[in-house]
Amino acid sequence: MRAHPVMVVSLVLAGLLVPARLLAQKCVVPGCGSKYYCVGSAAAERLPNAVEIDANTCSVNGSTRFPQDARIQVIITAKNPFKYKYQVTYQTRPLEEAIAWSFVQGLFPDLTAFLGKVLPSQFDTEACAEGDFAVVDTALDAANIAIGALTADVKRKADGPAKDLDKFFADTDKETIECTDADGLWGRAQTLLSQLDLGDLPARAAAAVKQAETLQQTLATARLTGKCSFDRGNAVDKVNSTAKGLKERVDKLDSQFKLGKQILSLALADPNPFVQVLYPQTSDGPTLVTLNLSRQNLRVAGSKMEATCNPIQIQSGKSRFSVSAGAGFSTLPDRHIIRQPSKGDQAGTPINKFGYESNAAFKPSGVAMLNASLKKLGRGASTLAASLGVVVSGRGEAAQLEFVAGPSFAFVDEKFFLTFGFHAAKVEKLAGGFNIGDPVPSSLPEPPPIQKDWRPGFMIAMTFKIR
Repeated sequence: MRAHPVMVVSLVLAGLLVPARLLAQKCVVPGCGSKYYCVGSAAAERLPNAVEIDANTCSVNGSTRFPQDARIQVIITAKNPFKYKYQVTYQTRPLEEAIAWSFVQGLFPDLTAFLGKVLPSQFDTEACAEGDFAVVDTALDAANIAIGALTADVKRKADGPAKDLDKFFADTDKETIECTDADGLWGRAQTLLSQLDLGDLPARAAAAVKQAETLQQTLATARLTGKCSFDRGNAVDKVNSTAKGLKERVDKLDSQFKLGKQILSLALADPNPFVQVLYPQTSDGPTLVTLNLSRQNLRVAGSKMEATCNPIQIQSGKSRFSVSAGAGFSTLPDRHIIRQPSKGDQAGTPINKFGYESNAAFKPSGVAMLNASLKKLGRGASTLAASLGVVVSGRGEAAQLEFVAGPSFAFVDEKFFLTFGFHAAKVEKLAGGFNIGDPVPSSLPEPPPIQKDWRPGFMIAMTFKIR
């Protein structure tokens, strides 16, 4: 069956008149049919390796761990371009380097504000001299005409857009613009932006104040007395007050319109007003992507771009490095030497001798390890790794930093590590030629003569992966 020529022409014309992006518009937000919500980078297909992040609360929807070499799609949603300006940055670095550096930073953190007038009840009824007030009346009439025209123009040109802008700001005074509201708000923003123009009203308001000040000077130089002077004084004061009030009103409208134009212009010019999509570049190996989300409240004077939340980390691939923590059991003694009251040679006369407050031959301690996976063993149920770590021990009087290194076996998908390592720690030893059990000379000052030497030992450690 052949198509009718008129039908073919109609279809062609329809295709020319309807924008292509509206015929089959892509969108990373499922179910959103908005014309303006999915523009810019948001007009794309949603990839399998996608993670969605709220631009205001930083809540994450989806996984932040992806297969190595995957094309990661980061979707920043819930934006409100009519209130906030957003900024999203990210840095990538090799995952193994990031894990090792975080381990070092954890160990050494230092490296890294009317008055009313008293009106007379009686007036002089003497007639005013002709010519004394004619110049005042002429200037007064001119000022009243100018102020009247300005008042009418402010009402005609500015009052409507000002109310519409207030209503628009009230409707968009929230964290998120929903997909269903985007098109309506976008159209209102476009209309409002074309109306926020006071034209010559600010200049005319300033000229009205200047005209009122000149009128006051004219009144002061005129030879007016009695009721004539009083009547015109009131009229001139009223003109001056009205002109100043009108200028304040126009100045307020001017500030309001400038803020509205700034916010609407930024929003309408934003290529990604409601949703932003990023594709972080990942290296050939495992990669750590750190996202930083910031926003600025455009409606608050002097506001700055501030971080919305702590950096969000996304991992591509699996690193051979990991950090684990747990407990270790060492063969090095936990020894602390003190002056110890002991039984003397004479009955009832104790003396001080050198002794041990503690001398345990086997001591458990806290352990933090940096592990490097080397090889899968057997059918992959376990992994051989090399481990280096620190031991936090209460050996002696205070906590000390000790070290452990050795091979490890990782189990349960490399979440549990069993380490057999060389342990190095400082152990107390009595110095000065004294031995344990010797009497302490009364002339010997504090502290006792103790030296701490590094000693080798053996440690078995069981740790669990924390990163």
